Amino acid sequence: MYLQRMLDNEIPTYEEVDPKRVILIPRQYSQEESLFDDDLKNLKAHFPDLGIALLNKTPYKIEMSLAEISQVCPRNRQRIDSYDRLKRYLLTKGVELIVYSQKTKKI
Repeated sequence: MYLQRMLDNEIPTYEEVDPKRVILIPRQYSQEESLFDDDLKNLKAHFPDLGIALLNKTPYKIEMSLAEISQVCPRNRQRIDSYDRLKRYLLTKGVELIVYSQKTKKI
């Protein structure tokens, strides 16, 4: 019964889990991971080395103009601050994303 409920994606309550056994529950994606799935897929297609860096957990740096990233990862607003959450998410994966516009100086 317990296994059938796990297969049906029902997460059991704490009382239903036998404390004497160790039960592996399939990994559930966080909401933030699902938000950036398409962006990550598009960035991997644009930068083939990114997929390798993510697998090896090595640092990777992406520097793109606002016009370029808005084509790769479209947003409703074409502003640098609309990519802040994506930047923070990528930093947790070891990827530094730098977005610059023609109005700001590239350092």
